[in-house]
Amino acid sequence: MKDEYISVARNTLLIGNCPQDVADEILPRATVRSWDRGERIFAAGDDAQTIYIVLEG
Repeated sequence: MKDEYISVARNTLLIGNCPQDVADEILPRATVRSWDRGERIFAAGDDAQTIYIVLEG
């Protein structure tokens, strides 16, 4: 993942409040994905299995 994306993630409420060692373990596993406008990413009631950080859009 690009350094700029890691920086954005580290400044989110969730990752920014994690202990540094936890963030250092999570972020290298992160991936960047794109969706088309209007495409469903998740719906209310879905089991939470992923954390999403929206970079733009």
